[in-house]
Amino acid sequence: HHLAAAFACLQHTKCNFLKVLGDRQHFARKVIIELVLGTDMSQNNEILSQFRIKLNSGALQLEDDDNLLLILKMALKCADISHSAKEDFLHSSWTQRIKDEFYAQGDVERAMGLKVSAFMDRNAPSLGKSQLGFFKFVVEPLFETWNSFLQMPDPPFLRYLAQHRRKYERIMQMEEEGEKTDFANPRQPQV
Repeated sequence: HHLAAAFACLQHTKCNFLKVLGDRQHFARKVIIELVLGTDMSQNNEILSQFRIKLNSGALQLEDDDNLLLILKMALKCADISHSAKEDFLHSSWTQRIKDEFYAQGDVERAMGLKVSAFMDRNAPSLGKSQLGFFKFVVEPLFETWNSFLQMPDPPFLRYLAQHRRKYERIMQMEEEGEKTDFANPRQPQV
């Protein structure tokens, strides 16, 4: 919806900042659409796999438009979940927002008499388990592959990922032992 509204605005001459591209406007529109669709988590493994194959084979040449689009998709995917690779106070505040959104969806599902989706039931919190899975299967592979492309020695974002993973391992342990965790306070639990 937002993208359609943005493109509708571009129909007005005074709003069309893409007009400077001339004949390449259609290409720019295609790129924008592909990038937005690329943030869909259902495409995560496919995009990551394509990127890894091209990167590891040396076929990720910057002169190729398809490769540039793939690089941009990876960059945007990293940006989309970048809170995971930031300092704890930033990561925790964004994770709290996401958790609140998930629980609100679970509340609606419960009110409609539906089975509450996994990780969206505030009556059965599983933050440690859900975040560990998210980190193990989405965040870490994405950022580790991105760093293989960037070739940054000891990037801070990988250190933050490791810190967050340790925190979620501790939270999962506390949850399994029936202890309450205070996720709103990013200093709890200590790792």
